[in-house]
Amino acid sequence: MSARPVRLGLRENAAQFSLLVTVNAFVGAMVGLERSTLPLVGRENFGLGSSASVLSFIVAFGVAKALTNLAAGALAQRAGRRRLLLVGWAAALPVPMLIALAPSWGWIVAANALLGINQGLAWSMTVVMKIDLVGPRQRGLALGLNESAGYGGVAIAAGLSGWLAASFAARDVLVVAGAVIAVLAFLLLRGNADEPADDAVATPTTQATEPAEETQEPAATTEPTVEPEVVTMPLKPPGEHLPESGISAIPLVGQPLEDGDYFGYLKGVDLSGGTVDFDVAIFYIGQAAIDYLTANDPTAENPPPNGFIIVNDVENVRTVPLSPDVRVWDWCSQTSGGELGFAERTVMEWAAAPAGGEMACDAGPALSHGWNETYWFQVRGNVVMQVIGQYLP
Repeated sequence: MSARPVRLGLRENAAQFSLLVTVNAFVGAMVGLERSTLPLVGRENFGLGSSASVLSFIVAFGVAKALTNLAAGALAQRAGRRRLLLVGWAAALPVPMLIALAPSWGWIVAANALLGINQGLAWSMTVVMKIDLVGPRQRGLALGLNESAGYGGVAIAAGLSGWLAASFAARDVLVVAGAVIAVLAFLLLRGNADEPADDAVATPTTQATEPAEETQEPAATTEPTVEPEVVTMPLKPPGEHLPESGISAIPLVGQPLEDGDYFGYLKGVDLSGGTVDFDVAIFYIGQAAIDYLTANDPTAENPPPNGFIIVNDVENVRTVPLSPDVRVWDWCSQTSGGELGFAERTVMEWAAAPAGGEMACDAGPALSHGWNETYWFQVRGNVVMQVIGQYLP
């Protein structure tokens, strides 16, 4: 399976990030456009005299946006962020036509409910997609640029549409400008916006290596509640498990772990449920570590002292089923020469082993996890197929 090196950061993903910033400016522009013109439309075209009646469109917008925001996270996990972003803009497409043909104010209120859905989906998804692109160290900058673009769009559109409404019919300004913004945003996304997290998953290049025959069946209590899918990505044996791309697999935000070799800190093993909990970090080694420090921490010692760095700014604990055939290897110290090796153990031995303590390869069940409790979790078909301990000096 071929690998593509992962590059997180604003500069590395400038084109995709800029597109998402532009799209969020369009989201804000749709809101600003309506805020400045709809009160005029209500009074001039529908004869509304009550401020409460005129401003009812804001209530519809707010309720629709609140409910959509509430559901956006779960929907994104099922459907994907890019798809949800497109759905959000598809909801905005009929808004100008509804306003143009509206025979009563109720149509305007309904159009604003659609606009609330548009903002609830589109704004939320652009936030998450930008954070995915830049990585953990620049997520604050990504969020700031997203909000600045969105509310900048609100201000600019409100000012321009108000100025145009002084010379032209407010309804015409709203319909024409809204149609241009909605269609342009939808077409830009349809043709250009890939799911950023697709590029943010480090899938290491692997050799076709067949794992050895299992020497001891794990205890029956370790079987997960779901059966593993067909393995399509070969497993890497101990000693050859470091990623050739130089970067461990990176999880998608809010989604199950895709096939890949994830680095993380062991948090616990549930023998009765057949699952393992680990805090996913990002492991950079070799040139990938140098590139990361150059882009994100130019004052740090570079190359790093031990040739690798671990990025774990935000806790990201995952609970993943263990395969019935899972193989577990802890690193250990060879009795002759003190060189490092790997000792295979059963899941029950692994779960019962303490952190720190005996590290000799011939320690048997007494072998500990090591003082760092860091491992590579090789996930295939939504289950952990192999676990390999990682020595950290």
